Parts: sequence; structure tokens; C-alpha cells
Amino acid sequence: MSVGIFYGTTTGVTEEVAQILCDKIDGAQMFDVANGIDNMNDFDFLIFCSSTWGLGDLQDDWMAVIDDLPKFNGKPVALLGTGDCVAFADTFIDAMRLLYDKCKKNGANIVGMVPTDGYDFVASLAIIDNKFIALPIDHMNEAEKTEERIDNWLEILNKYIH
Repeated sequence: MSVGIFYGTTTGVTEEVAQILCDKIDGAQMFDVANGIDNMNDFDFLIFCSSTWGLGDLQDDWMAVIDDLPKFNGKPVALLGTGDCVAFADTFIDAMRLLYDKCKKNGANIVGMVPTDGYDFVASLAIIDNKFIALPIDHMNEAEKTEERIDNWLEILNKYIH
């Protein structure tokens, strides 16, 4: 199954996390959404990576393309959100909800939800039925947990990757 990883980055953290993820998936290709999203339909499985800014805002490059997302027609899409669970504990990865809602509206089958266990935060709009709608990664405050969290998430996503 072909895997496309699309990310938006402002400071480089989300790009770094997307690269760690990409290196763990054979044949995956990585794209900065700042360069466009025209090739999203070329992949069987999509992973969208974005950070949350301010009080829950989607990263700027994602905001520029969100209204241009294609119709997904049931295609599996997984979300990965980078955030700061210390400084923004009450809006931790909130922007993922905007991306989630838009993808669902466009017919995506959102996969890869993860339990909130093991995360230290106050509140998040990115939770449905006690699970995060995206893999949360705080690479600034909890970098030592990034690899393990990605590895555990890939086990959940295994059937979409192979």
C-alpha cells in the first residue's frame, strides 16, 4: 500500500517528527503542504502531520490548503499532532480537530486513534470517546517518548501500511 505523509511546519519540529515517522515506513513519501497537495490522491493511505499554534490554531501552511483537500471516498487517513503539553496544556493538539472535521466532511476514514493514557495535559478538543483523534507528540518537552509513541502507533496502523 502506498503511503503519503503530508506535513506543515513552522519551526521544523513537525518536519523532524514526520521524518522520524517516514523513516519507519518502507516506501513512504513525505511532502511539505507548503509546496501543494495536488498529489494526495496518488496514495492509498495518508498521514497528515501538523502542529497547533496559539490557542488551538492549525499550522499556517495547513490553513492555506485545508479548503483544497480532495474528496477521500473512504480512504484511510491518520493524523499526527505535534504540540506543547506544558505551555499549552489546555489546548493540547486542538488544531487536529479542525483537520479531523475537514477530512471527515471530505469522506476520509480516520484511523489511528490512541488512548489518552500516559499524556499529561489539561484539555484537548482532539479527543472523541476518550481517545485522541491523532497521535499526540510533544517533541519539545517529551522528545524521549517520540520514538516509542510512533512505534506503538505504527502497530495500530500496520494493516494500512502493508
